[in-house]
Amino acid sequence: MKSTIERFENKIIKCESGCWVWSGANSGRYGKFYFPNYPIKYSKSMVSSHRASIYLYKGLVPKDGEDVMHSCDNGLCVNPSHLSIGTHRENMLDMVNKGRCQNHSMKASEDFAYLIKMYREAGFTVRFIHNYLCPSISESQISRISRGMRR
Repeated sequence: MKSTIERFENKIIKCESGCWVWSGANSGRYGKFYFPNYPIKYSKSMVSSHRASIYLYKGLVPKDGEDVMHSCDNGLCVNPSHLSIGTHRENMLDMVNKGRCQNHSMKASEDFAYLIKMYREAGFTVRFIHNYLCPSISESQISRISRGMRR
């Protein structure tokens, strides 16, 4: 029987960028991990993978009104060195300051292009990236970005 940390680590793809991309179950933007012993009880014991990571590796549990923030802006990253706890307001300000507000006229910034390439290198399909991470960018544009044809 595998330990919780062994089960968790079996779902990680470590990328050159330093991100640990979650390859297990996900809700589209964030990973999901079955964690019946997590200190806060959630429905069916499913916990966001980044919340599981910050608990497993740093012993931190966000309180009510706190978010787990990603310094790498990659929602499927579970590298504990890329994660920190902050208020929801801090998380939203970080999103705005880094230009991550999603709108339908968004063009792929260099950072977003980098994330697209990283997800493709980790084996995610263009359709997955479009449906769950970049719905405002066409699949054909995502494909061109991932092949380095456009930024």
